[in-house]
Amino acid sequence: MVLASMKGDAREQLGPHNYPYTVRAGDTIDGIAQRLLGNRLKAYQLLRYNDLSAPAQLAVGQVLRIPGEQRRAEP
Repeated sequence: MVLASMKGDAREQLGPHNYPYTVRAGDTIDGIAQRLLGNRLKAYQLLRYNDLSAPAQLAVGQVLRIPGEQRRAEP
């Protein structure tokens, strides 16, 4: 799975629809992938989906495109 996620087309693997997510203090690409995509191993795909080459490129306030539909908060 990891090898495929590192080499394939991220938009094809994760889908064309996305929503914005603003990076917060303490966020990591692994943590965002786990929390919002359900699998930390999708971090590689998430980097490529956002045209980033390294996790160190994340910055507080940066807006990432998260594939899929945004989850609604519980009332």
